[in-house]
Amino acid sequence: MAESSKKERSRAYPVMALEEALNRIVSISETLGLNGQYNRESIAVGMGYSSLNGASARAVAALVHYGLLNREKDQYSLSQIAKKYLLPLADVDKEDAIRNAALSPSLFMEIYSALKGQVIPRQFTNRLIQEFGIQQKQQPM
Repeated sequence: MAESSKKERSRAYPVMALEEALNRIVSISETLGLNGQYNRESIAVGMGYSSLNGASARAVAALVHYGLLNREKDQYSLSQIAKKYLLPLADVDKEDAIRNAALSPSLFMEIYSALKGQVIPRQFTNRLIQEFGIQQKQQPM
């Protein structure tokens, strides 16, 4: 029996940019409101998807990565970061919410901590692969 090779997986990170994630939170709040707990399909529909599918499930996961959604078992709700972004009480609240969301994914926080105060190096891609566990995309043969 041949030994099967295990495919290396990249570190987990959000599948969408932060700006898009913030727009999705706005859509959810307009559709579902600020308070309440919802299942994953309701959140996906609140973001503008027609149903729960692979793309919408990854989008929901991205909002959790950014700390914009709280997840408790199979229920989701807007987080304090999301509410601070949507309803800032002070001028700095929205900026703080964006900063907190940007650094919520553990991978992003690790990269930020490692490079804080430095110019992004030319070999940044190599560093992502070697130090942070990001897999290099396979090129088609």
